[in-house]
Amino acid sequence: MEKATLCNTDAEVCEYRAAYLVNLSLNCLTIALNIIHIILMSKLANSKKTTYFWILINMSLTDIMVSATYGVLVSCVVNRAVYKLPRSSAEYFLRTRAAMTLAITAIRNFVLAIASYERYVKICTPLEVENNKLLNHLGWSMAVIWVVCYGLTIPAYVTDIEDICFGNFTLSGKLGLQNIFVSMLLLTVPAVITFTCLFKVWRELKRIIERDAAKDGSLEAQIAGRYVLLVCLLFYFSYAPQILATILNYFRYISLDTVKVLNWVSVLSQSVYGTLNIIIYVSMTKGYRVHVLTIVSKTLRCRNILHTSESTVTPSPDM
Repeated sequence: MEKATLCNTDAEVCEYRAAYLVNLSLNCLTIALNIIHIILMSKLANSKKTTYFWILINMSLTDIMVSATYGVLVSCVVNRAVYKLPRSSAEYFLRTRAAMTLAITAIRNFVLAIASYERYVKICTPLEVENNKLLNHLGWSMAVIWVVCYGLTIPAYVTDIEDICFGNFTLSGKLGLQNIFVSMLLLTVPAVITFTCLFKVWRELKRIIERDAAKDGSLEAQIAGRYVLLVCLLFYFSYAPQILATILNYFRYISLDTVKVLNWVSVLSQSVYGTLNIIIYVSMTKGYRVHVLTIVSKTLRCRNILHTSESTVTPSPDM
């Protein structure tokens, strides 16, 4: 029975075990922090009425999904098990995993695009917020994004790749025309929307600062705008090493080992992004930071009271 093949016959499955373990740890940390973040956010009753709140929830949900997907993507246990499968089964798994990876990456891109658009409407055209159909039907917009991304990537990747083999992180092979088109569409469109909206938001924030017109009512919107601007830039910068490696490798300017290192830097950067996202939000949002510290303080106080009551219990003479 024919087995799956490695793209580089001199390599081995799970070649960089230490990097695999670091990546797995980062993904687990991101998943845990984002679950806690969603729980804490859900306790803010007033925030649930805002579009920005639901965008933040969707950002955390996509970070959880991306971390879980990336965990499977570079899992030594999974890769070794798949490598032992018959070639047809291994190829089907690799196609499906690649489709899922592209889909959830595209979904996160679109969520950031909507976050950028929401900040653009809120800061640059505040009088149009109430009549904005996309933001008023945010739930349906998000549902459409999830369905479209998975609906386009799975058929394209499952049917339109040839000469599949094990690469460093996922499958490698010859992409068909429809596959290239779908990938470019799902990754380019949200990037264009994001950078267009963020540029306008940045320009408007700059004008507000120059006019020194920061009123109490608009301060919260400005902080949210800076937060979205920062996390979007951080997200796209995490891809810089991988893009650089792809370009330099295409022109044969760097060795294969350097390409692998740059790819790993990019993968680890994307894995830690979900954690940095939470840290940045907590540091920039005073109200939420106070909310978190209050809950932590109450939890520790209850724990100390419980510990004190247990230690002061007098044992029964019969014991």
